[in-house]
Amino acid sequence: MTAPAHDGLIAGRYQLVAPMGRGGTATVYRGLDTLLDLEVAVKQLTPAPAADAGLHAEAIERIFSEARAAARIHHPGVAEVYDVVSGEDSPYIVMQLIEGRPLAELIAEQGPLPPHRVAGIGRQVLAALVAGHIVGVLHQDVEPGNVLITPDGKAVLTAFGTAGTAGTAGTAGDPPVTRTGAVPGSPGYLAPERANGMPATPAADLWSLGATLYAALCGQGPFDDRDDARATLCAIADEDPPHLAGDGSLYEIVNALLRRDPASRPAFHEIARALDAAAANAPPEVAAAPAPAFVPPSPRPGQPDPDGRSQPGPRGHRRGRVRAGHQPLCAGAARSRPVITRSRPVITFSRPIVARAGRLARAASGRPAIPGGRRG
Repeated sequence: MTAPAHDGLIAGRYQLVAPMGRGGTATVYRGLDTLLDLEVAVKQLTPAPAADAGLHAEAIERIFSEARAAARIHHPGVAEVYDVVSGEDSPYIVMQLIEGRPLAELIAEQGPLPPHRVAGIGRQVLAALVAGHIVGVLHQDVEPGNVLITPDGKAVLTAFGTAGTAGTAGTAGDPPVTRTGAVPGSPGYLAPERANGMPATPAADLWSLGATLYAALCGQGPFDDRDDARATLCAIADEDPPHLAGDGSLYEIVNALLRRDPASRPAFHEIARALDAAAANAPPEVAAAPAPAFVPPSPRPGQPDPDGRSQPGPRGHRRGRVRAGHQPLCAGAARSRPVITRSRPVITFSRPIVARAGRLARAASGRPAIPGGRRG
């Protein structure tokens, strides 16, 4: 693949050091901004065969959609976008390098996580979602593979490639444009209304957050026992998820997030209060101890490749092993059928329509509005 380069550098400044993770449509590299001497993550679209030119064009639009969506959100729980470079065959997104591992991998390796830790992760992901919703961006693909956990326990929400914009009251906003039959997001973490073809709303992101926390508590998602994506979507559309059994605010709020009726799901402040209360219940010895460093230090260019990743790995996640003395807390944790790792359909999205938050901020500050709602 050819891209604007000088002396082997992309756009004359970005050096690709080593691959960190590969997905169905893109590869993420550890990179170096030679101009600023700054380590970065560089996401490169995987070239498609000539026969799949249409799908490749969709994937290009999706990667630009991810960059546009993430660039609108300024929050420590969302990786910052630094640059987008257009190559002859595909674009490159230059992003903040996050040293961490996907939550899906931790669940697969460790099984169900301690409730106070799950609550802390959920609180951080909720804050990232709120930051996006404030500027009109819906994530639409919240799932364990898209939540990175850093060595110090910080949770970062990634993969805004399925993001769309939220509409005002009574409107559907800016939904993604997909191929016929394509469903945006990971099937096992898609809200029931989305599985039934309804427009995306902030409440749909909250359902996906609930399913992600369910997976962290139980070792698998509420519908991860289905055989394929179609069966999963049918189950989500028609069935209630297994009830999460346990005492305390965390279990109550996760069950509330998984209510089928979007209007009956809790509000953001209710979720935050419940998660804060659950996170504060950490055993004293755990609360006083430093977070485990489960990601090896990142090497500088020229050193061996790291074992950890800074971007989500394969879509979906495997059923986690239950550790000795740590029993599942939900009725659906001991299913007999294997979990199927599913690929996500290729989809494209239209550009965000309006930056409502920017206009409101200008109005409040007395600054004149800029035509088209663009940032000043």
